Formats: sequence, structure tokens, C-alpha cells
Amino acid sequence: GGGGGERPAVRSIPEADALFAEAEDFRGRMVPRYANLKEALERYQRLLLLHPESDKVDDAAYWIGPIYESRYLTHHQKAIDHYRRCVTWNPDTTTDARYRIAYILDYSLHDPAAAMEAYREVLEHAPAGELRDTAERRLQALERQHADAAGGE
Repeated sequence: GGGGGERPAVRSIPEADALFAEAEDFRGRMVPRYANLKEALERYQRLLLLHPESDKVDDAAYWIGPIYESRYLTHHQKAIDHYRRCVTWNPDTTTDARYRIAYILDYSLHDPAAAMEAYREVLEHAPAGELRDTAERRLQALERQHADAAGGE
């Protein structure tokens, strides 16, 4: 396809805003949790599909992430893909999308090399604070393990 990296002109679209509001409503409802998450997911996905130029696409992509991380619909790669879309569409996102990517690569997919790269990305973009400190500590731990494994005894 075409480059895909360039961001479409974003604007407020009433239909997209309505889908987003409905999705948020379902995401907030607890019982029955699985059914509500499926309803939310369906609306976020419809928003991305039908309204790519909406100013809500980055947030919709972000919120698909935790749904795919949930124990109801566990699909780690899809979660990562959606967090990445969030970051692509809004490089200045204030969400923890970059951290979520690193965390999944680290703790769910057990891919230390990819996780280290992702944690470095967090450090490049995250403001000072707890998330940044956590990413920094974890990156240092992974780098030590990596060095130990490479160095041997």
C-alpha cells in the first residue's frame, strides 16, 4: 500500500465521536465484562475502519490495546499493533502506549531484545515521572542480564 506513515488530516466527525462515546460506555461497564469489552472493541474498530480521518483514531487504537491485553481476549501481538498505531497517529500521545508495548514484549512475549528497544523508546518520549523511572530501571536490569549472558563467567 502507500507509505501509511503520514497522518491523515484529523478533524472531529460526529459519527466517529458517537462511536467513541458508545465504546467508552461499554468499556466502563463491568458486568458482563466479556460481552461489554466485545461491544467496545467492535465500536473502536468500526471507528478506525470508517473514520480514519477522525481526531479520535489514536485514542481508539490505544483503548483497543487493553482489551486485547485482558484475560477475556488475550492477543498480545494485536495489543502491540494497536498501541503502535496510537503512537504513529499521535507521536505526542500522553498515553502510556509506548510503555505498554515494552511491557508486553518484556513480560508477556519474553523478547528481551525487542523489549530493550521499546524501553529506550519510552525514555526518548516519556516525561519525568513514575513511568519513566520504571522503564529506566527495567531497561538497566535487562541490559545487565544481556551483558551477563553475553559475557559468560
